[in-house]
Amino acid sequence: MFVKRDDPEQHGKLFAIGIGLMLVNVPLGWLGLLAASALAAATGTARWLLVGAVIYGISWVLLGVGFLLAGKAGIHRVREIRRRRKERRR
Repeated sequence: MFVKRDDPEQHGKLFAIGIGLMLVNVPLGWLGLLAASALAAATGTARWLLVGAVIYGISWVLLGVGFLLAGKAGIHRVREIRRRRKERRR
């Protein structure tokens, strides 16, 4: 089903989509879980905790799809992007 590519960077659009999915993974998962937990506490409805868990799970699926699209080169690029953002905050 999936074709192994030697250099995923040669497929620019797919590589960029993979990078984007991997970058969105962490904020989407944690913020979705946080927002759903806050809604559960505010409304007293446990259903929101399930919604938060589903959002968190979806963020992991996005990470996996991003890795499939961008490969190891994408992981290295995402780590570099996150490192640069962290240095800018200082």
